[in-house]
Amino acid sequence: MDPAGTRFAASAPAHAVDLFSADRPIASKDEDLLGRTSFAQSLAHAIEGWRSEDSLIIGLYGLWGSGKTSLKNLVVEELCGRIGIVEFDPWQWSAQGEIAEAFFEQLARGIAGRPGIGWWGRRKAQWRAFQIRHYARLLDVAASGLGLAGRMGRFLAALCTPDLRRGPVRAKVKLGGLLRRLDRPVLVVIDDIDRLTRAEIRLVFQLVKSNADFPNLVYLLLFDRRVVEAALDEDGLPGRDYLEKVVQVGFDLPHVERSRLDRVLFAALDEVFLLPGASDRWDAQRW
Repeated sequence: MDPAGTRFAASAPAHAVDLFSADRPIASKDEDLLGRTSFAQSLAHAIEGWRSEDSLIIGLYGLWGSGKTSLKNLVVEELCGRIGIVEFDPWQWSAQGEIAEAFFEQLARGIAGRPGIGWWGRRKAQWRAFQIRHYARLLDVAASGLGLAGRMGRFLAALCTPDLRRGPVRAKVKLGGLLRRLDRPVLVVIDDIDRLTRAEIRLVFQLVKSNADFPNLVYLLLFDRRVVEAALDEDGLPGRDYLEKVVQVGFDLPHVERSRLDRVLFAALDEVFLLPGASDRWDAQRW
């Protein structure tokens, strides 16, 4: 809340403060009033059971403010302590132009911090994390040889230039072998993609697409599909087609029944009607 809002809350009657609430996502199934917990649990079960030589890329589509982050929190809550989880928010790094670097660093930390793996498991996880950072450094160094400015340019150049890819390719093969030995998948969550600029959206999808052949990685991407498709549009290739080449399984945010929304609304209204003085101004006939 801004300073003015804070002063208002401090001077307002205690019951008036309850009329305001922050627009924030829920963090637990105990807060789920819209009945999306069962969907989140089913999705979490599918993620936990993933075993493949390639990554699984899941898209969760919804408009701004429709509850994507809340649903993501339900999935993470269900999987917490069972598999490794990497929550990467590119929007926090966009201003610094370090999305690619931050992505690999967060992935390394998630691999190293997987739950329930014991002392020897942690040692192996730390080695895998080291290999991830090594792979990221090779990409950066190889691309910088082209003299392109910025990490975005260097990263994309490393992916596209055969003469400079030999070091990163060897490191990627080695890293893939290490990830293949994981007994459980690692979930990589990328939220708020639709808040990025067009160039940053394209970079995030290039990052995911170029690393989609790592085993035991599951990506959960959350965004407004219309915004992302518009950003991915190219001459001759609609953004929708590009998106379908990257995202293997896509879900729209589950629909909420009107009756459930009505119950939530009327429960909140009942609380308002109990406030001191509300009955004095109540017009039952008009209601």
